This record gives sequence, C-alpha cells and structure tokens, in this order.
Amino acid sequence: MKKLLTIALLAISTVSFGSLRTAVTSGDWNTSSTWSPSSVPNSSDSVLIPVGKAVTNIANATCGTITINGTLRNPGTLTVKGFFNVNGSFIPATGTVTFNGSSIQKITGPSTINFYNFIDKNNVSLALSVNANIYGTFSMTNGSVFSTNSYAFTLKSISPTETGRIASLPNSYTFTGNITQERYIKGAGWHMIGNTVTTSTVSAMEYDETAHGNLNVGYTVGTLTPGVGGFIQTVGDTVLSVTGPFTKGTQLYSLSLSGLDMTNDGWNLLANPYPSEINIDSPSFSMSGTTNMIYVWDWTSQSYLWWKKGSGGTYQNVIAQGQAFWTQAINNTAYVKMGEASKVSSTSPFYRASSTVIPAIQVTLNANNFNSILFTTMGDFMNDYDPNTDGQYLESASTLKSELYTKSADNYRLVYDCREITDTISVPFWIKPHTLSPHTLTLTGLTNIPSDYRWVIYNNRTGQMITTDVITFTPTSLDEKNTYTLYIIKKHLPGEDLLNGIDTPKKSIYDNLVQIVDQNGRVVTTNDNLTSGVYIFIYEEPSGVYVKKRLVIN
Repeated sequence: MKKLLTIALLAISTVSFGSLRTAVTSGDWNTSSTWSPSSVPNSSDSVLIPVGKAVTNIANATCGTITINGTLRNPGTLTVKGFFNVNGSFIPATGTVTFNGSSIQKITGPSTINFYNFIDKNNVSLALSVNANIYGTFSMTNGSVFSTNSYAFTLKSISPTETGRIASLPNSYTFTGNITQERYIKGAGWHMIGNTVTTSTVSAMEYDETAHGNLNVGYTVGTLTPGVGGFIQTVGDTVLSVTGPFTKGTQLYSLSLSGLDMTNDGWNLLANPYPSEINIDSPSFSMSGTTNMIYVWDWTSQSYLWWKKGSGGTYQNVIAQGQAFWTQAINNTAYVKMGEASKVSSTSPFYRASSTVIPAIQVTLNANNFNSILFTTMGDFMNDYDPNTDGQYLESASTLKSELYTKSADNYRLVYDCREITDTISVPFWIKPHTLSPHTLTLTGLTNIPSDYRWVIYNNRTGQMITTDVITFTPTSLDEKNTYTLYIIKKHLPGEDLLNGIDTPKKSIYDNLVQIVDQNGRVVTTNDNLTSGVYIFIYEEPSGVYVKKRLVIN
C-alpha cells in the first residue's frame, strides 16, 4: 500500500521527493508519532494526510509535495517545495503558506482553496489549477513567478477592517492574470469609494473640480478609473467586487485648480488605487502644490476627519484600500504621487456614510439598460436639494436610456430621505421612455416599512392602485409619461373616519363624502363591511374643494 501511495503522489507531481510521510493519527504536525515513518516531515518529504485524519501546524513546518485528503489546520507557517493538493479541508486560520520550489509548482483541488497569508518565492513557475481566496496578504519576492492560469484569484473582504491585500511588489517579478478585489461596505447611505483594477468599471458619482467650486453641483456619473474617487449609494451592508489587472507600480495624479477661491476651488476627489492600504507619511507618498492634507467624511461625528502629511490630524496616516479622499490643490502644477513602498499592512477601517444600517427602499428601472434611485425610510422628505442627504441618480452610459426621476422644485434628480413616518408619505417618480421595448419597475426593501404601515403604488396616468413590487409596461409612445406615486400609509381599523379621526363603525356614508374608490378603481357606495385593502375617499370641503384621502383597512 505504501508503494501504491507513492506512485499516486508522483503521478500528480512533476517533482520527485524522497520519503512519503503519512499521517496515521490526528495531532500536531511537529510530533513524530503523528507520522509514519515516525519522523517530522522535512523539505525532501512528500506528505499525505488521509481521509479521517486532522493535523494542526501551530509553529513552522516544511514539506515537498503535500496532499490533503483529510484536514490540515495551519495557524503557523507552512513551507511547500512541491505541489499543494487539497482534496479534503485546508483551514488557513491566520497562518502563512510559503511556496519556494525550484521547479514547477501547482495548487490543485476540486473546489476553492482559502489562504490567509500567501508568499510566492518560486522563480520558475507557481500556478493555480483551482480558484483561490486570500484573506490576509499575498506577497512576491524578487524574481518570483505567479499565474492565476485563468482561475479566480480573490482578495476577500469580510468587514471594514478585514480585506485581503497584495503587499509591496519587488523590482523583478511576473504576475499573470486578473484579480478579483472585494470591498466590504458597512451600512446604507453614500460612501467614498475607489477602484483598484484597470479594466473593471464602477458606476459612481465623480466630482468635477471645474464646476466653479460649488461642491453641491460638481458631480457627474463616471466609471472610476483607479486613483479617481467617487460616491456610491448602498441599501445596506454590501460587498463591492471588481475584476481585472490590479494597479501596480508608481502612480501620479495631476490635480485640477480652476479658480482662486481657496474655500471652494481646487478640491480633487482621489482614491487609493492599490489593492492594499497605503501610508500617507511614507516617503513613497508625495504631495506637491497642495495643502499636504487629506479629508475623509465621518458620519458618526458629522464632520471631515483630516490628516496632514508628516504632522498628524484627526484621521489616520493610513488610507484603506478602496477608500476615496479629498485633497486641495493650491497651484496649477499640483499632483499626488505614490509607489509600491507606500503600501502597508493595517486594519485601517474603510470609512462609511453611516454608523448603523439604515433601512432603505430602492426603486429600479430596467429597459435595455439600468437606472435606479434610492431613498430611505429614516429621514425627512424635503422639497429642496440638501447635499447632506440627497444624491443624484446613477445612470447607464447609453444615450438611448429610459430615465427614472423623482420630482423636486429645483429640478434635481434626487434621492430623498424620510426620517419619520407620521401618517401618509408620498414619493412621486416618473419615467421618460427612450425605447418602446418592455419596461420593468422593481421595488426592493419594502419590508423595511414599519409593520403598522402599508404601501401602495398609484399610477397617476391610469388611476390604477398597484400592490405588487414589480410593474411591467410597454410604452406606446416615446412622449408617454408614466408617473407613479409610492404611498406609505398608516393602517386604520375598519370604519375609522379619516376625515375627523373618530371611529364610525355604524355610519354608512359620510355627510360630505362624494365617492369611495377601491384599489382596482371600482366605485364603492358605502364603507360598511369593507374588505381589507386600500381605498380612496373623495370628499368635498366646505369651501367646495374636492379632496382625496387614502384609507388602508386590514
């Protein structure tokens, strides 16, 4: 049997190692009795952990080729000179795996393999033959070679302070393939974000410094190339993911200064372009023609945190990966420059727009392209633009897009907040079609509405009351305006009088009632024995004005 196992190992490896060490019991790697023959494996040994055996490496371990059919837990450091074959379970804990073979090495297995710290010291060829995740740091040494081999290589992000990274790269190395960079975003609201890969795009609100220094109107929809900052809005906790070649080497970003008003002009929204945290105080991070300061918005303190290079401040000297930041130019040759040596390993938090998860409702329009608008159920509905809580909608790059708007007095396409629901809240929005193909309007997050309220969508063009969260229609004309109003309505008991707030269960018709209409548009002549649903009560005020009231009956 020992001979057959040796042959099986050599069949999957191009590297021949001397002895085969097989785990015969579960236990510590560095205990001789764990293995047969009874000796701790060394760099010239192949290692087999059979099904049913669990080995733990809490210190330093080394081997040639390793095949894990059982379980290996690695809170320590494991150095591998041959193939790394995982058919069972590899638990990386917070440990390190170093690959330092002098010939071809491969990482194989039937499913994704998780690593914490991963060090490539192979100067010949180290390649994936399976998807891999990095939860800690991926490092390369001078002359090392690595290929994703078209498999997914993901830097995982599981919290604002825990994101996989790529360490400072050496002068000479070869990395072939793409990475997938995740960025955990905490809470609903607007977030200052950046992109770390060169081919993937992130639709976000970018800032245009040339917009006459007005911080409230200088935003345009962009796709966030690395180094450019932007704002995105989320409904709640989410993980942003981008895939492509990662940003590497020295990066220089020229800054814009369009005026001489040093209160409003010269502000540039940049972002950390690397898949790693960076240190602003590093000699490899330089600022010229600026105030030497960066600013990041902190929702908790409702203020900008700042850091002045080399001096300190209320923020920190480390910028998290994916974090956008403001800096101000004071002359026309201003720039920010950074390099590989500015990368650091840190638990620097990714700052977010809010300190708690805010329940939110999202309205999404899909018609051959994508538009969406967000508003939350915690905040005040406002008629005027408020830069602290409102934001413009995100649109597709297509010029032949159907557009989804909210309405406001100053014609901004807004995201409205609603902090407190008191009785009936109405949110109007309308659609301007640019295609006669089917349109789908989808509402998500309606479960965030308090249980003692009910929602209904009113089609202002047809008068239809809609109680489904997906609306599909096909415009008959490009001039057709489909306007809707989302009502969030306080539930009432059967027979409750909306007009004066008193219960009238025995009253059949209001004295000044003109008409009752149900959610299907049918006229109801009495409010006795009304079934559960949404109704419109139309009545005449003493002044002769006709008024509509909406009633929800459980």
